Amino acid sequence: MVVDKRAKVGQVAENIRARVEGETIVTMSIGHSTLRMKVPPEELVSQADQAMYQSKTSGKNKVTSYRSPSTNKKPEESVTS
Repeated sequence: MVVDKRAKVGQVAENIRARVEGETIVTMSIGHSTLRMKVPPEELVSQADQAMYQSKTSGKNKVTSYRSPSTNKKPEESVTS
């Protein structure tokens, strides 16, 4: 969990993913969501889980940001090798 409003959550997650990949034989699929007013914690976790599933099903070893279905956009991915 990143609580600093100045931090770019996707970049923090990508740095973690890249370091794990570089230092181990493990790869990571990461999903994240951003806290918004009136979104309960359970929904926030569900959104991050949906984004992680998108990472896993679209090639693995990447970071994906949750995007609301109302925006008609797919989750945003950080494509990695």
